[in-house]
Amino acid sequence: MFAEALYLLSGGDGDWIFDYNQRLRQFTDNGVLHGAYGPRLRAWCGVDQLAEVRKRLRDDPSSRRACVVLYDPARDFRDAKDIPCTVTMHFLVRDGKLNATTFMRSQDLWLGFPYDVFSFTLLQEVIARSLDLEPGVYTHITSSLHLYESDLQRAASEGDDLASGEPQSYPTRWETFAPLMQRLVAAAKGQERRITGTPADGGWSTMERTLHAYRAWKRGDTAECLRIAHALPEPVNSLFERFTNRYKGSGA
Repeated sequence: MFAEALYLLSGGDGDWIFDYNQRLRQFTDNGVLHGAYGPRLRAWCGVDQLAEVRKRLRDDPSSRRACVVLYDPARDFRDAKDIPCTVTMHFLVRDGKLNATTFMRSQDLWLGFPYDVFSFTLLQEVIARSLDLEPGVYTHITSSLHLYESDLQRAASEGDDLASGEPQSYPTRWETFAPLMQRLVAAAKGQERRITGTPADGGWSTMERTLHAYRAWKRGDTAECLRIAHALPEPVNSLFERFTNRYKGSGA
């Protein structure tokens, strides 16, 4: 979840995301995710939509034009394994808070919805915090929502025994957002083993430490993985315990 949100916010389209979600490989064309959201958000025909939405709302908080578009008719009316399910996001400032609405053409309730909602509400918070606003209402609209029979049992039971935790905030200064993304991507790729985040970084620190813990597990260093994970807030700590126990000795 953290990795996919980072992939979006950083504008990523590299293959490092497959280390976190192998299932994505089956949706590639010649090894590339045609519909990767990151480049569409951060470099749509040379336009950084995240920066432009933020600039528009900074210059005119009453604007109704702060839209992010991820579905591209010029590219997506074609046969490809990965066509964006998200059509658009719209941001509005109301009563000192930033509201956001996402419109999806299609969505899997179990395999997609939890991840997308986290990514999009994090995007909402990044824009809000960088403008000294509070995140407001988030509205999620899906035209075709589905849950496959093969996932019914897991969807009904998975996570019921996890400890709950307090929602974290993601303090964001636009001036330091780019180096923050670079730091987190380096951690996600396993290129940087030092943990440089601090508790003051809020949710960003949790994201960074989670990525380091996961990379330690990928290296086969379960002890280091759990050492880092034990300092993480719930429910991330419990998830790591379950995760490492599930794959212990499997060679996964």
